[in-house]
Amino acid sequence: MDQPNALVVGDGGRIKERIVSDWSTCLPSPLRGSLAAVVALCLSLVACGTPVSVEHVDARTVQTELTSNVLTTGQLSGTTQIVLRQLDLLETYREKPDLALQTLNQIVVMGPRQQDQIFALAEMAFLHAERTNDRS
Repeated sequence: MDQPNALVVGDGGRIKERIVSDWSTCLPSPLRGSLAAVVALCLSLVACGTPVSVEHVDARTVQTELTSNVLTTGQLSGTTQIVLRQLDLLETYREKPDLALQTLNQIVVMGPRQQDQIFALAEMAFLHAERTNDRS
């Protein structure tokens, strides 16, 4: 009555439940091979996928994207976004730009001045002034 790889839980001599510790004993023999083949196929398809895509872009577009800033696009530059990401302020900027600007200002004033942080602060301040019409 006992099966290999099974645990019988009883109550007063009666079998309440049979818990199988090896899932393969639950499947009929022909299905085990099919299941293994399907799993192997799925894993091989996932492994063959391209993790990175490349898009051909002309030189002028690349130059524009690399040199873009708040003055040319009306958006924060990639450089500023990198600084905000490094300081964990990018999400704060999206939700509360005033708070992100104030926090970056404190970081620049209190710490060693880094050129990229000063640039980001200036760009954020310019964009904030443009959007709010507050020139102070």
